[in-house]
Amino acid sequence: MSEVADRINALVAHWKPRLGLETWRITVECSPVILWEGGDHVQAEAMCTPYWKYLTATLRFSTEKMAEFDDEEFEETVVHEMVHIVLSELDKRDEHEERVATLLSRALLGRWSLDHE
Repeated sequence: MSEVADRINALVAHWKPRLGLETWRITVECSPVILWEGGDHVQAEAMCTPYWKYLTATLRFSTEKMAEFDDEEFEETVVHEMVHIVLSELDKRDEHEERVATLLSRALLGRWSLDHE
């Protein structure tokens, strides 16, 4: 495993109980680029695919993109993706999940600021 993957796995282990996700089976996949299940390339640095009915989730991270982040951005990205697991049972007709995940991850990390873009 790479250093980036080791850091991601350590952060997932650290934040899992803090986010109340102890009962979830979370799989972490790290590769230079992220691919959808169908094989299409994804431009994001990370993505979350939760299956709340079964308490399972897959977190995918681009080691190439994550390696470019400073420590703060790195941890925020991991926490942000894990917050998507917490929010996964919400009604998906609401398009605000991404914004809520961003604000919650920053609040949890003590980086509460609307201008932290």
